[in-house]
Amino acid sequence: MATIKLQPSGAVVIKEGKVACSCCEVCCPYPAQLLVIQSYSSSDLPDAVTVDGVSYARNGTSYGDTTNGVLLEGNVWVKYKNGVRSPRPCLIQGGVEDQFADTYTVSGEPLGSVTLTRVSLCLWTGLDSCGNTVFLELFADLDDGRIWYLEFPSYISPCVLEEWSPIRAVENIGYGNTPVGSYGSEPYDEVVLSVS
Repeated sequence: MATIKLQPSGAVVIKEGKVACSCCEVCCPYPAQLLVIQSYSSSDLPDAVTVDGVSYARNGTSYGDTTNGVLLEGNVWVKYKNGVRSPRPCLIQGGVEDQFADTYTVSGEPLGSVTLTRVSLCLWTGLDSCGNTVFLELFADLDDGRIWYLEFPSYISPCVLEEWSPIRAVENIGYGNTPVGSYGSEPYDEVVLSVS
């Protein structure tokens, strides 16, 4: 699983124009630093989050207020609980939860239909009809801000993997505020798969 690497200061590590990842680091959904430099916009943020058990709808880059909620302030997300301020680099962490589903269905050729189940904060997985894993990941891309990514086996015939490229990947064509939608590869003129 690819997850976002952070510097000790909380800043996101950038490598070759993309967020640096490591399987040993904690994932960072909706990093403040990339929103500030406009790698993605407020429309890519979730429509609502749950802060300490209370749901708040998005208003620009804010959920709730400076009494209770989470807001983008300067270069960081700041969670407020009873007026107490707690800065953090990522939107979804420490008492702030997303409202994404525990399961999604990815469909389209060549996969057919695969149910994906959430296994961690940024990862949903499922098995295709050949028993190989399909991944849906939430991560940030410095180049174009697309943050939902599907990775799946590439077959040359039923259940026979491509030798030169056994894995294929596509990105969410729409906003990043939900994994639901169409997925394709640049220049995004062909929808490859959909998630519902």
